[in-house]
Amino acid sequence: MSYDLPIDKVVARLSGRRTCPGCKAVFHVDARPPKAAGICDHCSGSLYQREDDRPESIRVRMEAYEKSTAPLAHFYRQRNLLVSISAEGTPEEIFSRTFAALSR
Repeated sequence: MSYDLPIDKVVARLSGRRTCPGCKAVFHVDARPPKAAGICDHCSGSLYQREDDRPESIRVRMEAYEKSTAPLAHFYRQRNLLVSISAEGTPEEIFSRTFAALSR
């Protein structure tokens, strides 16, 4: 299974994550924001952006993926051993596409 999403959307999705250092709860500035900006809903800790969730870090990781992992994915895709799933949409929509692909 391979989840496909354009790089700009990967960056937006990952760079929006915010983590609580206390209880480790994870929020997203757009998709799942805390009730009060920058404050954990569970323990009132100050949310932060992890270093590896910064846009520049994500782009470096994606470049490394393209160089090392993408050729392997291409190899398996050519042999019909890898199913690609669009990662666009809500988690429920992505799950539905995944379940449908696995049910074939």
